[in-house]
Amino acid sequence: MVHRMETIGLRSSSPGTARSLSLHRIGASGGRPKAYLQAGLHANEIPGLLILHHLLDALLRADRDGRVAGEVLLVPYANPIGLAETVLGNPMGRHRSSTPPAASRGMTCRAASVQRFRSRKPASA
Repeated sequence: MVHRMETIGLRSSSPGTARSLSLHRIGASGGRPKAYLQAGLHANEIPGLLILHHLLDALLRADRDGRVAGEVLLVPYANPIGLAETVLGNPMGRHRSSTPPAASRGMTCRAASVQRFRSRKPASA
């Protein structure tokens, strides 16, 4: 089989800069079963980046030996923008320091409200 790497361009926020994703295709193109693996969606979560780095080498060896059934799609870092966000050398990864936190963070737990709603008796007709 042949290892194919695609570069997927992303929109840039400023002129003269470029960001992209790397997509590695291993195994038979369009083959089944198919697996998609990505790391670094939250760019400050480094272990996944390290694991896919080593897994890519192992998959390439397996592919050369004809041991990959189907196709594996591997994106080693899914958030290059977050990977570039640092404060004092520490990756921020989840949101930009110049904007409010991501909407999925800091949400109030509504479990008690939902439970009260579910336990209400229906209005009589």
